[in-house]
Amino acid sequence: MDNRVKENYKKALKLYTGGEINKALKVCNECMAGTLKFAPVINLKGLILYQKGNLEEAISTWKINREVNDDMLSKNYIKDAKEDEERVILYLKAEDYIKELKITEALEVLIRCSESDFNSIKVNTALALCYLKKGEYPLCREHINKVLSIDKNNIETKEIKKELSELYDEVKNNSNKKAIGIVILICVLLGSGVLGMNYLDKGKANDSLKNEKPVVKEEIVESSEEKRKDDKKSLDLSKLNNSINNKNMKEIYYLVDDVDENSLSEKEKESYYKGLKILKNDGAIEFYNNGQILCSERKYKEAIEELKKANKYGKDIYVYEHVLYYLGLSEIGLKNDTETIKYFKEYESKFSNGVYIQEVLYNLALLNNKSGNLEEAKKYAERLKSNFSKSIYNNEKINKIIEK
Repeated sequence: MDNRVKENYKKALKLYTGGEINKALKVCNECMAGTLKFAPVINLKGLILYQKGNLEEAISTWKINREVNDDMLSKNYIKDAKEDEERVILYLKAEDYIKELKITEALEVLIRCSESDFNSIKVNTALALCYLKKGEYPLCREHINKVLSIDKNNIETKEIKKELSELYDEVKNNSNKKAIGIVILICVLLGSGVLGMNYLDKGKANDSLKNEKPVVKEEIVESSEEKRKDDKKSLDLSKLNNSINNKNMKEIYYLVDDVDENSLSEKEKESYYKGLKILKNDGAIEFYNNGQILCSERKYKEAIEELKKANKYGKDIYVYEHVLYYLGLSEIGLKNDTETIKYFKEYESKFSNGVYIQEVLYNLALLNNKSGNLEEAKKYAERLKSNFSKSIYNNEKINKIIEK
């Protein structure tokens, strides 16, 4: 495979994870114009179209990958996308409700639409608008952020964000007005958990607008067993600063990962934390990109090495779900059943409605059955059958496990 194709794919994926969805799509098209033999770039194009709400185009793109590359991931996408046909109709119904100012009815439909990543840009924009109209500002902000994390240039969502900011300023600066008092009350209720708890992300309640504070990221504390066998060494400040300036992720990882944080001076800590911050974003994305490509080339050991780096530093960003899946997939390639189960169990516990959940449940059922853990195998098989009855993975093998 031409290295230029891989580099362009990395560029497209970096644009995509950076919220430049249209630029990413353009790079994908340029890659595909040169070759159709690189499956990851075709899958990415399909995913972008899928999130933009272009279901037929997304399916057509994945079908190309299925026919040309016999790509399993595309086959799964195509099967799963059949369930989204109903969501096309539901979203149009929600739009009609919004036009009629039937906000409660619109929310009920949109929440059903949001169970899938299909059309996520329009669905989350509509949810943000509905919550704005209902005065549920923390939830409005949550869905604004979801859209802008995918498409940071989305005009409609930026307009909603602007209106929300104006209301926010009004709350802060005009607290004597009766109407503002009501808004503050709503926000306090939301922040304290009296309202809206079903929609808060991963159990972390948003503060009310009045008390909203910036998020302070926790420092990473590394366990001793993850260190190198030799003693920790002091920070090479000059080398780290050069690596940061050059965005050399491999070198930053080595320097930061192998240092005794407690021995650092204030000046060294400044560069150390800067290096950590880079690793937790661009670094994790680059390691994931490398791992995904290596996995697609069946270089599973090398893939796992890269993906473990991404797993360590990418838990708070988009790639985490995909890292866990590809770690499990790579371990399957090496026939390491125990490690596969470990990563897929973590995936299932954290992403129960994730992109790969059907395949994960299927493998957990089969691998636990293979290892003689029938109770666990049945648990995952029944979950697959109950939640995804129409899935390609709900097959005779699953039925046999359940019937045991």
